[in-house]
Amino acid sequence: MKRSSVTVYLRVWRTVALYTAFAATTGLACLLFIFFCYSLSDAPLGDTLDRELFAFPFAVQGVILFFFLGSLLRVLAVRDAVIRKRLCPKAMQSEALREDLGLLLREPLLLTELATLFALPLLLPLECSFYPLYFLLFGKAAFGRALQKLLMLCILWPLFFIIFLWQHLHALAVWRAEALAKLPEKKEGVLPPVLGRCALYGAALLCIPPVISVLLGVLAALGAISFSLVGAVIAAILLSLYLWRYPRAFLIRRRFFKNLRKRCEKCGFLLSEIKRPYRSLLRIGKGYNFQITANGRVYDCKLLAGLSRHNATALSPDGVASTLHIFGLRIGAAHPAGMRATFFHAPSGKTGEMLHARWLQHLELFRYTTKTDFSFDSVH
Repeated sequence: MKRSSVTVYLRVWRTVALYTAFAATTGLACLLFIFFCYSLSDAPLGDTLDRELFAFPFAVQGVILFFFLGSLLRVLAVRDAVIRKRLCPKAMQSEALREDLGLLLREPLLLTELATLFALPLLLPLECSFYPLYFLLFGKAAFGRALQKLLMLCILWPLFFIIFLWQHLHALAVWRAEALAKLPEKKEGVLPPVLGRCALYGAALLCIPPVISVLLGVLAALGAISFSLVGAVIAAILLSLYLWRYPRAFLIRRRFFKNLRKRCEKCGFLLSEIKRPYRSLLRIGKGYNFQITANGRVYDCKLLAGLSRHNATALSPDGVASTLHIFGLRIGAAHPAGMRATFFHAPSGKTGEMLHARWLQHLELFRYTTKTDFSFDSVH
């Protein structure tokens, strides 16, 4: 057997394996959810599903299914060493989204995966993997099976195409970012993250629909009393989502200190007491926060909090951090995989150039830059 034939066979096999994991997880989650709903009602198990009871939960699950499939495709795309070796050198030279799309659509191995992904819902029963969507569309319809399958494919194939390209554009952006940051190429396994996503989205398919239903029921009950209560609850939820960044940043900072102490002990460095360890989460103070003594030299260090792990930050020699904020649809990570934030040492006068690098690839609505002065006088 020729090597090219083996490569194509492996591409088909990995797509089938991924879709099998997707179908098994979604099928089991839907089965458990239906059984749970039956256990709360008086209807006998095996009776025709009540459309009013399942319409809203299945609509929520139908949306989650496509995010689940996209997450699995992203795992394979980012860890695809063969495609990375073939496309990354060319991707480093591309400067536009159209050029990246051309690279992907001209790659035979990716087209093989896409064709396999298209063939699976054609060959499998309609209820496989996308039963919530099938129930919503054809629960009361009198269409024949052939017409039902045609309508389902008219919905699934365009969405599959968009999701597939989206995740591989993300992979190109990650590879480009890692190359620009000169990070070594990682050889990561696929099975652990795939199983993790199956567990996460399986739990989401089971838990999110009833949680949303309960929340809407509570809001309806409050609305019967007073619309002001509904507004207060919604405002409290939005405020909680906004303020969650601070306890999350506190936990990340604690983890950083723990790792810093371990690394200093391992390398034989001396770490001083950390002054005002959490104040920079709210505002930047004066002076340094801690000192590290290494190889006979003392280094004064200052803590600087990133506004978001998706925002790129350029550090200039004069002690100014310029952070770029982009609003729009993100098609690739603004930071190399595995890094919490992206920091670049920007040469004097070239901050704008650093902030407009190609790895910040978005479908933008607008952007703006904020600057933070973190400079201090070092005593060493």
